[in-house]
Amino acid sequence: MDVYTKFDLHIHSYASSKTKSGDQSIVAYSTIDNIAVLIEKLKENSVNVVAISDHNIFDKALYLALKQQEREVNCINKVLPGVEIDLIIHDRNVHVVCIFDDSLANHEEIIDKYFETKPSYTIDELGALLRKIGLSVVLIAHQKCDYASERPQKTSLSSAGKNEFLRFIGSEFFDALEIQNTKVEGILKSRFYDDHIENVNLVVGSDCHEWSCYPSHHNGITPNDLLFMKALPTFQGLVMAMTDNSRIYSDIEPRKENILPSIQISQDGKAISLPLSSKINVIIGDNSVGKSTIIKYLCSE
Repeated sequence: MDVYTKFDLHIHSYASSKTKSGDQSIVAYSTIDNIAVLIEKLKENSVNVVAISDHNIFDKALYLALKQQEREVNCINKVLPGVEIDLIIHDRNVHVVCIFDDSLANHEEIIDKYFETKPSYTIDELGALLRKIGLSVVLIAHQKCDYASERPQKTSLSSAGKNEFLRFIGSEFFDALEIQNTKVEGILKSRFYDDHIENVNLVVGSDCHEWSCYPSHHNGITPNDLLFMKALPTFQGLVMAMTDNSRIYSDIEPRKENILPSIQISQDGKAISLPLSSKINVIIGDNSVGKSTIIKYLCSE
């Protein structure tokens, strides 16, 4: 059975104001006391997998409160622990969303222990930190502009320079890049083709700070269109989608009932069913058994 999961791994809360003073006004009401507002917005938008990823800090109490929704009968199937860190690459501040495996007991205690209010990390510091935490993790770097631009958007991976961007992409250090809209998606895919870069996952997060305006960043901002992944709503499903870019969709594929499931033919008075998949099909057989006849019939020739 096909499972399509709508996901948002980039939502902020009031905790972000503890490390980013500029966020205080727009996260003022994004608190645990108002968590019902966020939950209703997530349900309105049919989000299945969600993560709160605050700036360089992990709010364990908020995470556990939201995680209770996994036990409720609604669309929220999985709440994953996350943190958005400031990663320093060539003196540039690159934002990276870290999503952790939630399958280990007391994982929230482990994450909470190591994320306090450190303002930024170097590559070496991040590596050391992840080794200490010891949980599987998905790393998603910001890339909200053309990586060949001479004036790249700050916090994007390409702000460290095109060569550094290509080095990190080539080494598969990051599991995906977070983009902002379809325009950037088109630009990046064209660049990837020209530079012979394959299998880079592009994902979208709401980056919501003001929960009452979800999925917008805050009031007055046009919301980003969230994506679907063809995988179970689990951390393992997320990893599968992040390592196979054919599993990420801007919309749900046509359902099986809209696809020809099989071809029914008769041979020597015997009924034969040829099952078909929803993707590419190949009909094989010996000479003169009717392969071309079937194709011509399907094409109405």
